[in-house]
Amino acid sequence: MDGHTHAVSVLTLQNGITITGSQDKKIRLWHQGAQDKEFDAHEDIVRGFTEVPNLHAFASISNDEKVKLWALDGTALATYDGHQGFVFAIDTLETGEIVSGGDDCTVKVWKDGACKQSIQLPRTVWAVTHNKFGDLIVGCEDKKIYTFTRDEKRQDKGVDFTEYENACKGSAVP
Repeated sequence: MDGHTHAVSVLTLQNGITITGSQDKKIRLWHQGAQDKEFDAHEDIVRGFTEVPNLHAFASISNDEKVKLWALDGTALATYDGHQGFVFAIDTLETGEIVSGGDDCTVKVWKDGACKQSIQLPRTVWAVTHNKFGDLIVGCEDKKIYTFTRDEKRQDKGVDFTEYENACKGSAVP
């Protein structure tokens, strides 16, 4: 699948659609190896994607500090503004919420087009994913992995939590 002029991010869906994005700021939709559509998507590098199954859609992230929601045919559905730096990581939780993280040292939780929660991290967020319990797992520039849970029984309020709070106070981005 040729066409992009720089490094490529990719997501392949269960229905066979492959979505690609690049430093050329474009997103391309492919079916069975053939390009179906190309469109200008972001104002800067397209960094990654996540499928949003409950909406029959996908979301993209970019150095333009935006998360964008797209229909599977490439129609723009929404733009989520809120990051104050490059966005490097994205995932969709089982709840349908989209989570994104980046250079502003935050993870944002998006629901119904709005930022529902912003979680401070000590350094740049490079990866976000979730586990089978619905916990949010974050890979950070400080060489640590952070796990956030909504389950009060499993929340840590001890030494690890205090270390996390103190690290956030000295965050690269106040």
